[in-house]
Amino acid sequence: MKKWKKILPTMIILGVGLTVLMILADPKITSLDSKKSPTVVLNEICSRNGTIGIDDEHIGMDYIELYNPTKDIICLSGWSLSDDADTSNRHLLPEIYIYPEKTLLLYPIGMLSDEYSLDFKISAKGEKIYLRNDQGEIVDEIYVPELEMDDAYAREKDGTGLWNVYEPSPGNSNNGMMLAERESLQAPSFSHKSGYYEKEFILEISAEPGTDIYYTTDGSEPTTKSYLYKDGIIIKDKTNEKNVINSILNVVPDWKDYNVVRGNADKLTVIRAIAIGKENQISSVGTASYIVGQEKYKNCKVMSLIAEPEELYGEDGILVTGIEYDEWYLSSEMSQNGTYERGWTENYELTNFWKDGRNQELVGVVQLFENGVEILNQKTGIRVQGNYTRLQALKNLQLISRKSYSGNRLFEIPFFENNSRHSLYVSPIPEKAYCLELTEGRNLGVQGTDSCALFINGEYWYQATLLEKFDKEYFEEHYGIEADNILYLKDREPVMGEEYYYLYDEMYSPLRDETIDISDKILWLYDTIDVQSFIDWMCFNLYLCNNDISTKKNCVMWRSIRILKPIRR
Repeated sequence: MKKWKKILPTMIILGVGLTVLMILADPKITSLDSKKSPTVVLNEICSRNGTIGIDDEHIGMDYIELYNPTKDIICLSGWSLSDDADTSNRHLLPEIYIYPEKTLLLYPIGMLSDEYSLDFKISAKGEKIYLRNDQGEIVDEIYVPELEMDDAYAREKDGTGLWNVYEPSPGNSNNGMMLAERESLQAPSFSHKSGYYEKEFILEISAEPGTDIYYTTDGSEPTTKSYLYKDGIIIKDKTNEKNVINSILNVVPDWKDYNVVRGNADKLTVIRAIAIGKENQISSVGTASYIVGQEKYKNCKVMSLIAEPEELYGEDGILVTGIEYDEWYLSSEMSQNGTYERGWTENYELTNFWKDGRNQELVGVVQLFENGVEILNQKTGIRVQGNYTRLQALKNLQLISRKSYSGNRLFEIPFFENNSRHSLYVSPIPEKAYCLELTEGRNLGVQGTDSCALFINGEYWYQATLLEKFDKEYFEEHYGIEADNILYLKDREPVMGEEYYYLYDEMYSPLRDETIDISDKILWLYDTIDVQSFIDWMCFNLYLCNNDISTKKNCVMWRSIRILKPIRR
């Protein structure tokens, strides 16, 4: 009969407008009842603006364009925009007006500078935008996909038609817009390769003739508001500069009592650069990391993770608590004995780093160095990973290679004994690797491991353990089983082969039947699971005093669905 195998779980211990309205001709001002007539709609949205603007003041600002298809001047007081379906998080518009068959530009810059600014930002990786009338009813909504720099997501005609990616036209008619087809520019090139250098040096950046080069040093993607490259950049040891990620308080729920790193963390230099042509063509981003004069990193593995600072530790960053939680946390009243009456444990699920899923995945770059030489430079998805370890300051991460990011579903170099990986875990807990070494010779499926020094946007974060993920590549490489031939359960819930979950029920049903003799149940178990694997799994966790485990928690099981046929390679 087909066998079940127990697989070792995650190991122990284990975020200008008008101020005076002049009414011309005969249109009337109205608040517009959306139930009785056409309504104001979303018309054009730009979530990655680098060079576009209706005037010098607004160049490079993301924007949301509304369109009024009616014959009336409409007052938008009480209307709202948001990137959240929850009405409590909407931005209420002040008394501003939109003319008949005209557009109005609003700027989601995350703060209020005037009546046309919005106190939220549009995620560059894609999200939904909601427009509500003064009754709180949704009158228009659209999901804005991830866009290239200086592209806009817009209707094909003002106020109507299908949405598509176009050349931006803020404040102008959408009728006749050109689909976004930009002449590609090559990414800037660097005079020095990423890697280890004993002494400081001058880095030169070059690009195609007739282009301007802009660069950043904080991990963010460059725009025309970034540094304009001119004569070279001094690359040196930056360890004595102020900490960034290690100085942030709200990486833990009870952050008022959190002690940040006091000394200067080790640092490397991150340079990101783009080239912009005379007709606003924009190149892809070139990324480089330089380790200068720190010999301890010369002969070991170093990982440099680079991503938008705002998406890492800004208000909506995946490594921090976030606005929603912080508002609750700071509203807690102090009791007489000097402690908060409401403990943070009540609402930690509000934190950014507790949230999970694709919406919490940001796009960054991972560089890997071995003996001071770069061996990987690839776009990657970055997520916070784990359960309650999310509440710790040093967080587990998951890195994911996707075709939509780099053109490759797998990372471009092999990990873990020359195996190609789609994703991997990055953990601050070295005990994981040690514990896995203890499984040698046991009938357990285990994760491959490696170790490296982890830097985030050029600042040392922790000594990381890299862990293989249990996914279809794992089963194909370790057991020669194709992905469609696996029923894979985690904590008794199906991860792969969900339609064959009944096979698990069939295994378990006799064990629940009180009419079956215990000796027959034992024989049944021997025929349906890999008993030695189960014994080794239990003994291993008992030896480690792992009380964070059961067959319902931190437990992975798998079986083949059909008779095993080796994969042809």
